[in-house]
Amino acid sequence: MLSTSRLRVLLVEDSSVIRDRLLDMLGESDAIDVVGVASDAPEGMARFTSDRPNAVILDIRMPGGSGIEVLEWIRRHDPSCLVIMLTSYAFPELRQRCLEIGANFFLDKATEIETAVDLLLDAHAAGAA
Repeated sequence: MLSTSRLRVLLVEDSSVIRDRLLDMLGESDAIDVVGVASDAPEGMARFTSDRPNAVILDIRMPGGSGIEVLEWIRRHDPSCLVIMLTSYAFPELRQRCLEIGANFFLDKATEIETAVDLLLDAHAAGAA
């Protein structure tokens, strides 16, 4: 199913440098609305509830809890939400754990961050978000 609505994205990232870079990248797309930004796990869950995104870019290590805990929480509240896990700790075991829990994608900040927007847009166009 081809989606024609705009993608509503929540960005949960504690690094202001990474957050600003992603906001710039997301802002370049006419198909994406960034509906919320959070810098820690509790704020991410609160923004998820209030902003009702259909996609989340989620850091794994941040203050107030782990992105894995937030991913588990998101899956309990909205199993259909598209989730991209983002980390500087791209260990194979961590990747496997996130994908088992229900992450759609797992990206290494150092080498794969530039693919985040394309992954969101492709999944959205395919009707996954």
